[in-house]
Amino acid sequence: MNHSGFLLIDKPRDWTSADVCRKVKKIFNTKKVGHTGTLDPFATGLLIVAVNRATRLIPYTKKSRKTYIAVFELGKTSPTLDPESDTIEKPLEKIPSAEEVKNVLEKHFVGNITQIPPNFSAVKINGKRAYDLARKSETFEIKPRETEVFSAEILAYNFPILELKITVAAGFYVRSLARDLAKKFRGGGMCVSLKRIAIEDTTLENAAEISVENLLPAEKIIHLEKIKLDNVADIKRFLCGNKIRIDKEEVGTFLVYDSVELLGVGIAENGVLRPKTMYKIFQKL
Repeated sequence: MNHSGFLLIDKPRDWTSADVCRKVKKIFNTKKVGHTGTLDPFATGLLIVAVNRATRLIPYTKKSRKTYIAVFELGKTSPTLDPESDTIEKPLEKIPSAEEVKNVLEKHFVGNITQIPPNFSAVKINGKRAYDLARKSETFEIKPRETEVFSAEILAYNFPILELKITVAAGFYVRSLARDLAKKFRGGGMCVSLKRIAIEDTTLENAAEISVENLLPAEKIIHLEKIKLDNVADIKRFLCGNKIRIDKEEVGTFLVYDSVELLGVGIAENGVLRPKTMYKIFQKL
């Protein structure tokens, strides 16, 4: 039986997100596995993995706000801004106090900011990945991009080690924050440890072993309102990809259920429900 659902996994250090997906594929004996947002190999923490039919629902997962525990080392840097490449000494002009670090964080790195992604990142430059160009020592420029830091809290500071809890927008580069924070003190900085502890309101505390028993249903991950179809004819029409009339004035994207199971995702407008993504297989109705 092809079980479907979502897994909350605590990714180990030195595993790629693809490594985790390969392990899930092997355990579930399936090729249909995907994750909702990657983690760098040196990073650990929450990885949301979709199995079988749940992979169809990945586009509907909310991932605009992520929380990390990050450890920076000031006075050092590396080409990748993490431990994945050789460390280079780059001392600060002076050792900042905890209050000075806090003030710089709040003034320059909380709220809407611009950020230049690391050279070793998946950003595309003229159709090529930045990390591929960087590995070839090619010269290129990555344009600044707008992003947001919702909060930044100092958990511990004993120079040169700074530990932060940060909540940031999707696409934010924590490694860039280490670099940019250190620049304010005229020196280098790198991220030596990174743990993702939350994606939206899904937390690392709920991560579990990779098993069928730990598969979560869609509604635990996909935060859309629900529409329930009671009429067998309407259910069949929906699963065949046909529009149906519904007694609902709301407009938007919904999870669509029969009396028990998730059928798929539909878009409602003007009293009409249009199938968007199928989850349940029609032949099993």
